[in-house]
Order: sequence, then structure tokens, then C-alpha cells
Amino acid sequence: DREFLTQGQLRQRVIEDFLADFTEEEAFVDARVLSLLGLLERDFDLWNFYADLYTEQVAGFYDSEDEGMAVICGADFGGPERITFAHEYTHALQDQTYDLEDGLGYDDELCEADSERCAAIQALIEGDATLLEEQWLRTYATEEDWADLMEFYASFESPVFDSAPQFLRQDLLFPYMAGLDFVKTLYLEGGWAAVDVAYLTPPLSTEQILHPERYPADAPIWLDVPDLSATLGEEWREIDHGVLGEWYTQLTLNEFLPKAIAVDAAEGWGGDYYLAFYNEAKDIDAFVLVSQWDTMHDVHEFDAAFRDYGDARFGTRETSSSYKASWHGETGYVLFERLSNQALWILAPNAEIGQALRQAISFPAPQQ
Repeated sequence: DREFLTQGQLRQRVIEDFLADFTEEEAFVDARVLSLLGLLERDFDLWNFYADLYTEQVAGFYDSEDEGMAVICGADFGGPERITFAHEYTHALQDQTYDLEDGLGYDDELCEADSERCAAIQALIEGDATLLEEQWLRTYATEEDWADLMEFYASFESPVFDSAPQFLRQDLLFPYMAGLDFVKTLYLEGGWAAVDVAYLTPPLSTEQILHPERYPADAPIWLDVPDLSATLGEEWREIDHGVLGEWYTQLTLNEFLPKAIAVDAAEGWGGDYYLAFYNEAKDIDAFVLVSQWDTMHDVHEFDAAFRDYGDARFGTRETSSSYKASWHGETGYVLFERLSNQALWILAPNAEIGQALRQAISFPAPQQ
């Protein structure tokens, strides 16, 4: 099915379809985890932000559940609408050929279980559609299409996107920009046949998207995730767990460090797990991240960058040695350790809770 929607109809579809399964509780949890990473304020209204952002930014969409596509259309069906149609029609063809949900495992349940893999698949899907969109533009766009596009981009305003936190702007563009680079690398090496192979053996991590030469051989390392439910007491509950990945490691460091340093420090990522906890009665959080790095050089590079990150975010170090550092101030207690080619980061409201978590964690973490 194909639909042409007005901007008003789009907002209703955004709320009914895109945000229907994104509950206020999930938005709360996401905001808390992002605040623990230093990327958002704790009280940031993520749900309403996404509603406003998608209404502003979405020019079209494909819905794999009802196998329908829609394009936002004004008075005319001109260049912007035609290029959006090419992009969304590609998604329909992807679904018809590869079955995005059941074939690729690109659905809400599996994405919640492995967000890192899901981010990589999304980058493949969007990068593929963006490359085809580019090829359509070069091959079929008329002079009138080009004129329409020039006029559209000259007058287009995006106050919601422009006011978004830096990391969110980068993250929203990741599947399109990094995905395009990934797919274009495959295409230049082996044409569309090489892209087809990627759907049969999908990328598993944002590391592979950022470094196409590491696909498919350099798979992420899975670490054993401990059960810390009894460590903090009954008032605490685990609100989230998952994999940060190279991309979000880079975004986290980049919030307080120059981009070049963040990129270099995150590049040797090999695998990780994180756990986030919340005490509702006291409105306090705790966070654990254990990461594995490809080489000893990589973990030392991350160590150096994290100490600078810690100084910039948390203030003067309380303790510092060759393999350990800690910070203690208004933001709470922060512990960083490096052993072998792994690194540990604990963020807690006080040293007592931080040390309780440290004692309960097996570090270095065994691999699965």
C-alpha cells in the first residue's frame, strides 16, 4: 500500500505507530541511562522530544508490519517527494526480498535483546536505501526535480533537530551516514551482489559499520553478565542492561573530549556489557560498564582517554595509579580500573555502593 500524508496526518501516525510501543516508562529508563553516560539531563522529556522530532524530520516511512509505505506530500509531488519515494520504495523491496522482521530479525523484541546488532542492521537497511536514492537522483532526476530540491533545502528549517543534544543529532544520522559508507564500501568492492550477501550475513556491531574492513570477520566478543540483583538491596532494581558498542563509547567520550580523541580511543573496542540500576525511593542511580579491547595498546589508549574524560566530567581525581582511578564529589562516586585488556567503570551515588558493586563483579569478566 502507498499513502500520501499531510504534516498533520504524519504527527498522528507518529504517535499511533512509531511511539505506540515506546512507553513513558521506557522513555524514562532511556533518559536515565543516557544521563548516567553524561549525554542527557536526567529529567529530559525523551518521549515528547521524539514525537516532535519525527514530525519535523520524517519525510516518508515504510511500515513492515502492514507492508505499507507513506510519503509526506504538500501541494505538489515534486523533487523532494520523488526522492523520498525512491528511498521508501527501496525499503519495501528489502522487506519483500529479505523479510526484515522474520528474516533479518529486525523487530522490537530482538532489538531490545541486542540493540548493538539492531543498530548495525538498521545501518545496513538505511545505507542501502540511501545509496539507491543517490543513484536514482543521478540517473532519473529531472531539471525540475533538482530545482525543487534546491528550493526545498534552501527554505527547510529544523528547530527541533537543531536544538537537540549533540549526541542525539549524531546518533540520528548514524544509520544514514555511517550506513551509507558501509554499503558503499561493499558496493564498490563487489556491486549489488556484495550488498545482497550482507543481508544473508548481517553485520553484528556498530564497530563493523564504522570499519567495513572488519566485516564479517571481526565479530563482537560476548562477556558473561553477572547477576547483581542481591548486591544493592531490595530498594534497588535493574532498569536496563545491554551493550554500549563502539559507536556509543565514542559518543560518550566525545561529550567531554575532542572528537578525534574519542574516535581513536573507541576504535579498539572488542565487546562490553553494561548494567543500570535505579532506587526509586531515593531517586538515585548506579551504573556498571565492563569492556574488552582488541589489544593491550587499545585498552591503554582507552584508559588514558577515560581518565581525561573523568577529569572533565567529574573533577579532580581522588585516587590515581597505573591501573586504577577514582573520583568522588557532588556527582557521586566513580571508579575506573584496567586489568589485562579489559576496563571497568562504576558510577554510584556513594563509595559504599560503588565498592559493593566492585566486590560483586568478576573482573576481568569471563567470555561467553
